Amino acid sequence: MTRREAYRAMHAWGLNIPARAWCDPALARRDVEMRALRAVGVPVLDIAARYGISPGYARKLLAGIYPRVPIRKPPRPPSKTAQRRAEAQRRAIDRAMTHASARSLRSVGYSTHQIAQRIGLSQRQVWRIVRHVHIRELRGRARLPDRQGRPALWRDALAAAAEGRACLLPAYMLTPK
Repeated sequence: MTRREAYRAMHAWGLNIPARAWCDPALARRDVEMRALRAVGVPVLDIAARYGISPGYARKLLAGIYPRVPIRKPPRPPSKTAQRRAEAQRRAIDRAMTHASARSLRSVGYSTHQIAQRIGLSQRQVWRIVRHVHIRELRGRARLPDRQGRPALWRDALAAAAEGRACLLPAYMLTPK
């Protein structure tokens, strides 16, 4: 049944017009035959068995109660809350991927400036993301952070010890972290 037929059936039902009469002529003939058989005295169970329908449905048709044909409603648009939640999840995933790539670049020794250029963030954002990353190697102008060792002091102290200018070095200067 097309949407137009369904609409017409609903309209006819609202006006108490049997919708089957104009929807399908075969069904209209069947209903007339069922009423004629019932008028002659044939039991409802036999009428239902003859036409292959349930006895309850046969009783309804004989009483003139025709089934409504529901109009299929289009699916309603998703709620704003669900849309916002999905968008927030997408942003969180993108942010996590960006942070992971920034951290991996920093761990192999890229500077915050190089990472900012590669990823497309500001240098301040990159610094906030990668400030706790342990650096395994250095590339270019990247420097080790203070908490990971003091390479300049360490180098100067080693050079002074090698030249004989220093005799006692603090433990943190003897081995890089």
